[in-house]
Amino acid sequence: MNENEKWGVARKNELMALASEESPIYVYNEETLNEIFFDLLSIDLLDLLFYPVHANAHPKILTKVFEMDLGFACISTDEITCVLKDFPELSPQRILFVPNQADGKDFECAFRTGVYVVLKRFYPLKAWPNIFKNREIFIGMGMSRDEASYDACPPEVSPIRDNQSLLDGNTGLFEIENVFDLLSSLEISLKGLYIQPKIHPPALYDINAITSFLVKACGQFPTISTFILKDGIRPPLDRKRGYPDMTLIEDCLEEIRKIRPQHRLWIEPGEDMVSHAGVLLATVTETGEENGIPYIRTNADMKSLRPDSFHRARHQIVNLTRSDNEKTTVMARIMGQEEAPGTEDDLVKISLPVEENDILLFTNMGSYGAAGNPDSIREGGVSEHYLSARRICQVKI
Repeated sequence: MNENEKWGVARKNELMALASEESPIYVYNEETLNEIFFDLLSIDLLDLLFYPVHANAHPKILTKVFEMDLGFACISTDEITCVLKDFPELSPQRILFVPNQADGKDFECAFRTGVYVVLKRFYPLKAWPNIFKNREIFIGMGMSRDEASYDACPPEVSPIRDNQSLLDGNTGLFEIENVFDLLSSLEISLKGLYIQPKIHPPALYDINAITSFLVKACGQFPTISTFILKDGIRPPLDRKRGYPDMTLIEDCLEEIRKIRPQHRLWIEPGEDMVSHAGVLLATVTETGEENGIPYIRTNADMKSLRPDSFHRARHQIVNLTRSDNEKTTVMARIMGQEEAPGTEDDLVKISLPVEENDILLFTNMGSYGAAGNPDSIREGGVSEHYLSARRICQVKI
């Protein structure tokens, strides 16, 4: 268990009291959020940080984001509307609209509101040209392993998408020539690039490859002023702390600043940045053994605990009731109330003993990206609780 997952055991008495009143329940720790946000904001070279609203839209988490002067990354106009309603003094230019899917009315709403718009697919330019004419936008670019080392022209073995397939996903360096006509014909001003890896998880974190990619992209788009780095280009996790390695992010920004000192550097952190701030508490309803393998049934939906490589969600399970009396560790199946026994892939590590009515704590549940769809959480009647900080985060100056 890493440092940012140990808080659940450290605040055992408070969590046990919550679970005795309501179970299952999601609990989000303000102290962990403080540490994560302060770590990011302490990076001097970072000009602006956008919190991904879809990661966790709990009202107190969004209030924390606003109070710490972060921006908001929204994937829908509903999110934009809610954020501006809750924080009417918020400048629209602290909001980044990054839709995975959107129609013409969504883009009209975003431009009318005055937020920054990221276009990750180019189909909208063809479908609604009048909406985009004379507008300022960011375009999404995906960095693949081949493109990181791309020189004068794409290698012969690299697949180059045609004009139609270009409309269906993030642009790559191999495809930039197909973009110019679309932008110039509509007199679109390009403010910057929204960069994210094309593969999940990405290749070995290579700062030289990232900076090389950005230099080449700037050569194609010399008028841009801003880079937005999705997930900080997804550095590996700091195993001790449990979230992306801040040192690598800072090193990467320093190298970018050396070669492109005039560009603003923004980051939209990934969902896993906040996942360690949350836990799920569930009650054991049954224990037993089937085909020689122990199983534990709880009153929570366990489907949300399946490993997710995109969000890098990995959960540890602690018997909070008996955290001071763990004797041996076994591989067991953890099942929800209605689930049948699964396959060998469902086995997880847990310490015994475990008995009926024990409270299990599942780590890494602070992000909907990792824990499941927020609508399904609320429709399923699972409550959420915001655990206020006992202390102020210690910041290194």
